Amino acid sequence: MTRPTARTHPPRVVLESFGIPPESPVATPERGGFSGAQVFRVDAGAATWCLKAIPTHQVDLIRQEGLQRLLAHLADGGLDFVPVPRLTRSGERWVVIGGTLWQCEPWLPGQADLGAHVSTARLTAGLRALGLWHQRAVSFAPRPTERPWFRSHHSEPSPAVRERSQLLQHWSPGRLNELESRVRVHWPRELHPAVELIIGEGRRQGPEVLRILHSWCNHPVAIQPCLRDIWREHLLFVGNRVTGLIDPQACRSDSVAVDLARLLGSLCGNDQEGWRTGLAAYGQVRPLSLDELQLVSPLDRAGCLLAGLHWLERLSEREPHATGFSAAATGRLWHFAERLAGGSTDGGLTLPLISPND
Repeated sequence: MTRPTARTHPPRVVLESFGIPPESPVATPERGGFSGAQVFRVDAGAATWCLKAIPTHQVDLIRQEGLQRLLAHLADGGLDFVPVPRLTRSGERWVVIGGTLWQCEPWLPGQADLGAHVSTARLTAGLRALGLWHQRAVSFAPRPTERPWFRSHHSEPSPAVRERSQLLQHWSPGRLNELESRVRVHWPRELHPAVELIIGEGRRQGPEVLRILHSWCNHPVAIQPCLRDIWREHLLFVGNRVTGLIDPQACRSDSVAVDLARLLGSLCGNDQEGWRTGLAAYGQVRPLSLDELQLVSPLDRAGCLLAGLHWLERLSEREPHATGFSAAATGRLWHFAERLAGGSTDGGLTLPLISPND
């Protein structure tokens, strides 16, 4: 954690608006993500708060209000690991200054488990927490203006399937070749194996994954509010108890298979036994339909390919010898390279890759 500085300290009016003493110690913690939001920890006596600074161009205010109402709905259902934003003294949900939206929520206790292997106890607890989140979220009643993001319906095509299908379709052989040439010229040799794995699997697996996704594009499944971008960094533990399921900014309606694919891939990698344990723990809280279970693998496979290619392209836009790559960025790159490598040798990343109704 860094020391407070003039550059990182939130404006006094922000602290006062949320009823926080303006002299409270503020620090920029290591906890954070890749969304572009800044996170500040504020120690105000007996309470510790998380202030988030989100660029206003990234925020739809109607959606943001719906998200905050959804989080309150989850907490009202007894989910104490959900960070519910705090209202300002005047009853507003946020403070906007210049081009920044400021939001305040409790700083939840605990740490993410970033070890090489997550214990069975923590894996089970994490997937049960996700099941409770989904089980409560499906009963949320969005306002008409919030329905595009937070509706629940028993039978609609998954938005993620269509989006990933379109993204994969854009990765033509020519585009893959161009990306490979660009990164080989500038990148250090120690990263070349990751490049070869990701580009190679894009060529090898891409067409088959795209074919399977196309078969799911118009297949109806149950949709409801989902986190959509849940990683192991977003799951906080004290011992084996889940104390935080944080960073819901990407939340939107989709199939629960989206969250299962993302979280299990992050926690278990290619560990088949871990996947089975996690799915069983989730199913004890919220039973999965056959369609939901079958959709997990195509979403996982497509997600690995697209995320690996995304990080290659994102990092290729920088000059590593001049600026360096962050450990978090290269860590994500190697995560997807290793997952794709495992999938090419064990016959599948997770579950069988099948079309609906097979």
